[in-house]
Amino acid sequence: MDMLDFSGLKPHVEPFRGPDGNMYELRSATAAATTAYRDAISNTATWDGDKVVKVNSSFGAELLLVSWCVFNAGNPVGVDLLNGWPPEVIEALHKRIVDVSPGLHSTKAGKAPLDPKALKNGAGGPSS
Repeated sequence: MDMLDFSGLKPHVEPFRGPDGNMYELRSATAAATTAYRDAISNTATWDGDKVVKVNSSFGAELLLVSWCVFNAGNPVGVDLLNGWPPEVIEALHKRIVDVSPGLHSTKAGKAPLDPKALKNGAGGPSS
């Protein structure tokens, strides 16, 4: 069996200018960010066993993920700052984070991806 070697794995980091004119960094999701996001997504759904019976808004989960992945001066910006930004900015940042964080919607054996769109379509159970 080959040894697992993650030494070449580098997180994605890209600068962007926020709606306030300041420069920020968007970073790929860490394990902590991924866990918090998955938990928040799971909590937006009402489950009956492995079946989704109701889905509430997941925008709070998106905002949470963005708050873990947007940095200013080396620190996460936090939800308070992001609450003042237009929703289309949060949506664009969320989409970009999902694009650069391959493990964010990963699957476990026999379970559907933990994806808000999949949940809205009634697919699978929570994978967290």
